[in-house]
Amino acid sequence: MRSGLISRTQQQVILLLAAGYTDEAVSNRLDISSRTVQRHVSRTMTLVGARSRLELGILLASRAQSWGMRARAGKQRRGRRAAVIGTLVP
Repeated sequence: MRSGLISRTQQQVILLLAAGYTDEAVSNRLDISSRTVQRHVSRTMTLVGARSRLELGILLASRAQSWGMRARAGKQRRGRRAAVIGTLVP
């Protein structure tokens, strides 16, 4: 995904979900509704052609590998999934 295809909020939603947060926890953390979290996930799924949330994770991870991207190490410790997806969304 190139910068600009998804909003900053969508990027944050993807990263938090990849880190293991529930929809409700993401909504609380970002001060948005759970339904808004679901809409952001849905839009991202449409952009990458995923039919399920599982497929979304798989597609994002495989795109990171096909683009030759590696998981970035950040100051904040995140799970491997979040690090891989973090390479896709600046």
